[in-house]
Amino acid sequence: ATYMGVYTPTLKVKATLVTMSGYRYRCRINGLCPFVTTNAVTMTVNSPPIYVTIPPINACAGDTVFVPIVVNNFSQVCSFSLKLRFNGSNLTFAGHKQINPNLPGPGAMMVNNSADTVIMSWTSLVPGTLPSYATLVILKFISNGFFSGSQLIWKTTPAGNCQITNCAAITIASQFNNSTVSVAALPLPYNVITPQPAGGHYCQGDMGVQVGLDNTQLGKIGRASCRERVS
Repeated sequence: ATYMGVYTPTLKVKATLVTMSGYRYRCRINGLCPFVTTNAVTMTVNSPPIYVTIPPINACAGDTVFVPIVVNNFSQVCSFSLKLRFNGSNLTFAGHKQINPNLPGPGAMMVNNSADTVIMSWTSLVPGTLPSYATLVILKFISNGFFSGSQLIWKTTPAGNCQITNCAAITIASQFNNSTVSVAALPLPYNVITPQPAGGHYCQGDMGVQVGLDNTQLGKIGRASCRERVS
């Protein structure tokens, strides 16, 4: 931290740290007579909010869908409890792929599923701090067909469902951002149909044969065409 105005009526503290919360300050007045001091005031420094986010997820039918839980401002954390709701008609929970190795022990992170809700919890006697935009854990799901915009929703109510605390068991302000999962159908082109007579011989510079890819399953872009040269 940087102190400014030490010898003025106003003291300014810049670049404060969370660890400075609870520091006490008072004014000492000197003159011809013996100095006097004012009463002390206590400074409170709040932690910046922790942001818990999930990027939009896109996958193809049949894929294992990986959902990273990303945190920012994750500092001096000793425990958390998180609940994430998903649509069980679209997704089947299949466990987790990776837990951030920088979470201090001896606490172990627990990841479970109950009633289409992933429950994540972790507790440690040693505070944990992660780099900016760190991946806390990667969840795994199996897609049940293809769909668009299936929601992933943090269950922030009632109180305690999604909660992050420091080692003094004080809740750290946090913001939870919901996301979506979209799974696209695999493209299934129909037989290529060419004008009759098909194929043929062409000279350099000729246009070739236009073939249609109508009614493909994915996207249905109308009529796609390609150029085929047959020698």
